[in-house]
Order: sequence, then C-alpha cells, then structure tokens
Amino acid sequence: MTEFIYHYKKLTNKRKKLRLSIIDVAKALTLSTTQIKSLENNLDTGFASSKYKLILLKRYAKLLGIKPENLFEVKEETEQTEENETLTLKSSSNIKISYLILGIFFLVFIFYLYYSDKTVDEKIDSFLNQSSNLSDIITPEQDQIELTDNPSKEIESPDQLPDNTVKNSEGNLEVEGIIEDNSIVTSDITPTQTTQSGEERIAKEETVNLNNDFLCTVQTSQTTPFTTKYPEKSSYYFYFISHGSQKICVADSLGTLKEYDLNKGAKFSHHGSPPFKIQFNPNISEVYFEGWKVNFQEDDYFVQLNPTINP
Repeated sequence: MTEFIYHYKKLTNKRKKLRLSIIDVAKALTLSTTQIKSLENNLDTGFASSKYKLILLKRYAKLLGIKPENLFEVKEETEQTEENETLTLKSSSNIKISYLILGIFFLVFIFYLYYSDKTVDEKIDSFLNQSSNLSDIITPEQDQIELTDNPSKEIESPDQLPDNTVKNSEGNLEVEGIIEDNSIVTSDITPTQTTQSGEERIAKEETVNLNNDFLCTVQTSQTTPFTTKYPEKSSYYFYFISHGSQKICVADSLGTLKEYDLNKGAKFSHHGSPPFKIQFNPNISEVYFEGWKVNFQEDDYFVQLNPTINP
C-alpha cells in the first residue's frame, strides 16, 4: 500500500519568493482567498470535492511555475513501518535513560541530605575562627591606602592646589575638565586626556549649531523619487530611524509640513497623505516605506516617497 505526502509548504515559499500576496494569487486564478489558504495549508475548506481541489491545486502550481508532481511524494508502507519501528526503539531507549537519570538524581539528593548538616557546621566554625583573628590581621598601617607613587607630591592643603583647579557646585575638585574627589587628588591628568575632552565638546557644539541652522526647503527643492514594486504595507505612513542627532522636515501631498528634532536612536512613524517629501541627513538615517527599506545615496538629502498605487 502506497501513501502520498503532500508538500503544501512549497506553494507558500514559492509565492513569497515571487513577492505575490494571497490576494494577487486569488485574483489571477479567480478564486477566493479562503481557497488559496486551504491549498497552502492542506485544508478542505472551500472545495466541493477532493477532485475539484486537485484541479485547482494544479492551476495554482502552474501559476507559480511548480510541477504538480513535485508537490507529492510516494511513500511505501514498508518505509513507514521501518520508521515506526525506529521511533519505537528510540522511545524505549529514552524511557530507560530517563529512569537512569531519575535514579542518579535520587542518590545525589540522599547524599546531599546526609552531608548538608555537617557542611553547615564546618562553615560556621570556619567563620568564627576567621572572625577571632580579625584583630591580628587588620592593623592601622595596613588599613591605609597609598594613592600615589610619590607621597611627597600629594596636595595636602588648598594653598598647594594648581591654578587651574576649581571647585564645582557639589564641592568636588575639577582640573581641566577632570573631576576628582576632595579627599583624593592625584597627578594622573595628561595632555592627551584634556585634548580628547576638548574634541568631544567641540563635536557636540558643532552638532547643536548644525541643528540650530537647519532650514526646511523640502517643498521647493529637487527630490530623489522612490517607489516600491510589490507594496506590503500601507502607503499612508513611513517609518524613520535616526542614528544621530538631527532635524528633519516632512511635507505630504496636502501641503502639510512638519518638522522633527531627533536624538540619536529616535524611532517614529509619520502618517499623512502620500507622496511624502523628506529632508534629512541620509548618512545617519533609515527609512521604511510600504514595508520596504528605502535605498538612497549619501548625497540624497531630499527624497520623495511615491505610493505604488495613487490614493
């Protein structure tokens, strides 16, 4: 006796590979979406008989470019019997292993109960012995911590502080951008650390100035168009991710203009009437429209997102 195995998942995989939705297939075959879902999941819903289902299955396979015979696999009863025997042997082996593990766990648990009281008593005695010797271990000389390699160079009074040393609002000492505790003043500050701190401040100031000088000209500037071929989501919004601080502005087909002041890591969805015109920094941005990532160049500061089907 032979058995047929139906590889219905091949239909779904091939449809997604061709970027076709269930609605597209249903329109092409003049069938309902329920019938397409039944063919992809091996269900009988929507079919008057098995013969009619097989006819529609062949039509669907032909549409996707799949040979109908590739959807079925003939499996002999002897192969199934051998597989059943193998599964039975594996099941019995697993049961034996489970009983063995359970027995080992039980023995370990008994040993744990037997030695646990003794172990706790030993730990308590050890702790008490250590506590009794604390006075011998800790001495005033050992409790002190040397903070610098040369104690003679430590600053002991306010008169010895450098000229560029000031106190902040919290009472801590700040030397050329490096904050130290009042009770710990060392000479570990190097020119390299000071230079790096200054460069970071300059970069932050340039970022702030760039955002303050932002001028929205997206409505009058030439834009780079973007259109998807197989839209998977609505065209009435787009998703934006900013990998740095920036200002952007968006204009839709109704003339609505909106500006966003974004920090690093900001994510949001903008809703409106397409097409959308966006002015942004493409080097630190990601844009997703109709379910697809927008591909733009480093100099595409003005992009227009056009819907596949005009609303």
